[in-house]
Amino acid sequence: MRLNGIYPIVPTPFLDNGDVDFPSIERLIDFMAGKKVHGLAIMGALGEGHKLTETERIRIIKTYRECLPMNMGLVVGVRAQATDPAKSMVLSARDLGADAILLGPQRCSEGQAASGILPAGVRCRANSLHHP
Repeated sequence: MRLNGIYPIVPTPFLDNGDVDFPSIERLIDFMAGKKVHGLAIMGALGEGHKLTETERIRIIKTYRECLPMNMGLVVGVRAQATDPAKSMVLSARDLGADAILLGPQRCSEGQAASGILPAGVRCRANSLHHP
């Protein structure tokens, strides 16, 4: 899939008790589809996506894929502390219908980022995933 157009990164809504608010996800999809965006990016790489359980992640991705109009793309954020967990998350998102991945960096110290370790790690992870 080639990504063209507007893909806003949307927040994951939560209830007061901390559970994911799935009815609000469905309303958010309807609202954004009404705005004629071309797709949505969910679980942004610097937001709440990496704080969710695997069960929550799967259900959120399924909900978006099932409720999004067919003409809208789905970009799923992935952020993990190592290549293998990131790869697993990417493959799961792909299998659940993600059209592309928003791969976020692992957390690192300022010294690591300044030394170039971070870009090398992101390149290694991105090259091993084979998904847009």
